[in-house]
Amino acid sequence: MNFKDCKIAAKNGLLEISNSFIYRSWTIRNGLCYSLSLRDNINGNEYLTGESENPAPGPDFIIEDDCRKTSYKIFKAADSVVEEESLRIDVISEYSGYSVISHFKIYPKSPAISQWLTMSGHVPKGKSGVGADDSVDNIEDLRSLVNSRNNMTGLCDMLKLDRVHKKLGIADFMAHTDRKDNLCYWREDLITIHTSNSYSSNLIYFHDQISENGLVFLKEAPLPHARPIKSNFDLLRDGGEMFFTGHGSDDLTRFPGYPFTVILYSGGSFGRIKALHNYQRKFRVYNEKRDNVIWHSTWGDRNTDKIVSAEFMLKELEDMKKAGGDFLYFSDGWQKGAAMTSLTMERYMGQWSKDGYWDADMDKFPNDLTEVTEVADELGMMKGMWFCPDQTNEYENYEKDIETVIALYKRYGFNKVKYDAMTFRTKLAEERVKKIMAALVEESDGDAFVEIDITAGIRTDYFDAMQYGFLFLENRYTDFRRYYPHCTLRNLWLLSHFVDPRRLRIEFLNNERNKDKYPNDPLAPCHYSADYLYVSTIFANPLMWFEISNLSDEYKKQMKEIIALCRPIRLEIAQSNVYPIGDEPDGFSMSGFMSVDEIGGGYAAVFRAVGEQDSQTMELPLKAGNYEFKLLSGSGSDFLCNSDSSITFRIPEKYGYSLYRFYNDSTVHRAFRFGDCTQITDNV
Repeated sequence: MNFKDCKIAAKNGLLEISNSFIYRSWTIRNGLCYSLSLRDNINGNEYLTGESENPAPGPDFIIEDDCRKTSYKIFKAADSVVEEESLRIDVISEYSGYSVISHFKIYPKSPAISQWLTMSGHVPKGKSGVGADDSVDNIEDLRSLVNSRNNMTGLCDMLKLDRVHKKLGIADFMAHTDRKDNLCYWREDLITIHTSNSYSSNLIYFHDQISENGLVFLKEAPLPHARPIKSNFDLLRDGGEMFFTGHGSDDLTRFPGYPFTVILYSGGSFGRIKALHNYQRKFRVYNEKRDNVIWHSTWGDRNTDKIVSAEFMLKELEDMKKAGGDFLYFSDGWQKGAAMTSLTMERYMGQWSKDGYWDADMDKFPNDLTEVTEVADELGMMKGMWFCPDQTNEYENYEKDIETVIALYKRYGFNKVKYDAMTFRTKLAEERVKKIMAALVEESDGDAFVEIDITAGIRTDYFDAMQYGFLFLENRYTDFRRYYPHCTLRNLWLLSHFVDPRRLRIEFLNNERNKDKYPNDPLAPCHYSADYLYVSTIFANPLMWFEISNLSDEYKKQMKEIIALCRPIRLEIAQSNVYPIGDEPDGFSMSGFMSVDEIGGGYAAVFRAVGEQDSQTMELPLKAGNYEFKLLSGSGSDFLCNSDSSITFRIPEKYGYSLYRFYNDSTVHRAFRFGDCTQITDNV
């Protein structure tokens, strides 16, 4: 079957899946799939050195009985109304009383193929193999696993790769951000010499040092600590043989396992970033009207639910309109039930034992929420709310939660809902949480989205539930000296190597509060301008983390001007590829972001804090050619440059930034000088 440039064929024991970028094939034996080929259709490179001896995806036991029937279902599908349609195949293999279903998916014009497992029927307790449940605490454990690798079960995938002059990158991510910082880091192992090792990570990449091409292996699941079905490792490597484990399905719940995706890339680290971001965007097609919003929450000023009332929110609306904001958010405290600041368990579970828990608090909103929402509608504001699903008995009341959220959406127009205070420890609870998320998106026909808080609890994190909305990344407060602009910039910069910034909500605060909390601190928030703080968020999704009515007139003035300037810019950035550039942010380095559109133009923002160095030559994701950079905001000036992948940026003063629009224009022919970049071109 064909769909656009995608093709799937299954016959005579051979499964083939391809599009114009990627080709994979498997042999099918006794109803199970054995990886045979993985090819880059652009350059013709074959990655696999041989056929796998282990089936993948496969169950957690050795199937000893004969497959009675294998059938194929090929179809087009999307798991959500906001997802791009893909071509899929289910390989359905029937055994004595149970079935094993291997699912595969490919998007048009995407160098990625996904696979996952589902089991149904009365699954027997088959002969146990070795796998992710086995210990890797010491070298003897590892050696035992390697020696038994041909009996490994429960695999997401198994690939035989050429290890010589290759690197294996292992990325680690941090959620529970209320207590953690430095949210992403990675290491690269040189695997040319035959060694064995095990790794735990959602994202691992295989990089060819000579061609600068490679593969990304992505498990679309919660982070290792948060998965209900644990695995001691996600990858066992013996030389170039890769055994990917922990598919997340079991023989009890019958819930589907986690998709495991192989993504091709070329062009080094920038190419890997582009391939990863583009793949994540398949899950949720960008919609300007729905997505181009500056989220606003008053909790950054730490008055929590105590300040929430009709009077206060009407004042916020008035000031927000003047400042150029576009979003009204009913934060925790709008409801009759207990707020998160209470010390009762009611804030997490048992909501449905209380009458009217999710009704408006009439002491705070005597005329119901309508009094405020109607004014917001008159001002052209988008609207959203805070919601906490009931955790009782593994979210047994999830259908009531769904009915409530949909009713509030229909009544008040709350099409942006922040889900908070969630924790799941079982597959049943995990699936119910996802149903709560999915319902809002599906019932609104894609008009609504979910803001997924990953600051605490056990949640879907960075690579699960990608189709439902944005990730509310972190709570930071000047009250506790826990907000530093360079730290927020650092987390966005680090994460953007792997997580599409278009999926991240990034805060900026009222930096005029709590100056006394940062005595003699050269990196205190008060040293930065309001426009610096805002521009540092626009390559992701800005979060106004303050009470607008509590801002100084100067802060409001700066914010209004920069928001107006950046409104169309943010839309163009969202429709382009975004890359981190410069050095890792630490308060003393120069770093930034660059967006590149389809014709090679885009935007660049560079930031300087207290470092003495006022210029930095940065490697950029640009093709060689002439570029014109026009300064839009911040320090610096317009300049022309001939780039062969690097450009020098200069920011004269500390706590400064530069926001540029750049153009790729081969018709520019004149002499110019900027910093260390000098070029004299021929006259025409």
